Amino acid sequence: MEPSSTDVEGIGARVEQTGDSAWRVTIAGELDAATAPELAAVLDPLVVTDSPTVVVNLADVTFMDSSGLRTLVRAANEAKDSGGSLVLARASGAVVRLLEVTGLVDHLPTAEP
Repeated sequence: MEPSSTDVEGIGARVEQTGDSAWRVTIAGELDAATAPELAAVLDPLVVTDSPTVVVNLADVTFMDSSGLRTLVRAANEAKDSGGSLVLARASGAVVRLLEVTGLVDHLPTAEP
């Protein structure tokens, strides 16, 4: 399958389909109470497919609060329930610190691209 991509306004999301049930989602800017619903709207349809693999690139995320974190945790749980996974890639220092402080480092796996 040839990769296809879609840009999503607001949170600066770019969605690239990299396989039958595989996507790379690149997010830029702030993930907070104002933008978490937009992130959910991007991730929700992807994580409920059969055995999804969703890689979320967070290199350009400048800030994330508990609303953004909650959205990622929920999406990761839904991906797991669908027989797949959600992995955070290139998490910025701010995101890594938030994962460490909340104890979610093991629940939300991170990987380098």
